[in-house]
Amino acid sequence: TYMTRPTDPLQVLPPELIGNTFYFWLLDHVYPNTKYSHSQLPVLLALVSKSWRDFVYASPLLWAHIIIDTSQGTVANLHALRKRLERSQGAPLFLDVEVGEHP
Repeated sequence: TYMTRPTDPLQVLPPELIGNTFYFWLLDHVYPNTKYSHSQLPVLLALVSKSWRDFVYASPLLWAHIIIDTSQGTVANLHALRKRLERSQGAPLFLDVEVGEHP
């Protein structure tokens, strides 16, 4: 039998639709696995394939939600903040500062 390769949705769907889908997924915290923090979610999307990685890193809005957890230490926060600001380019930023421990 002839097996066809699955079609990469990034090759057939409009970029705006893909970008909005990814953005709302990140925004709504729909990812059920608590093993990863919200700030790691764009990186998880980028691990799917090369085309997804290219798309995620070229989508400033996916990097515009910045979470600073004061329990992580200054150096870790500064490094993450610098990367996010770089990748978010001119997109409007959403800044969330978490102070202390949370359940």
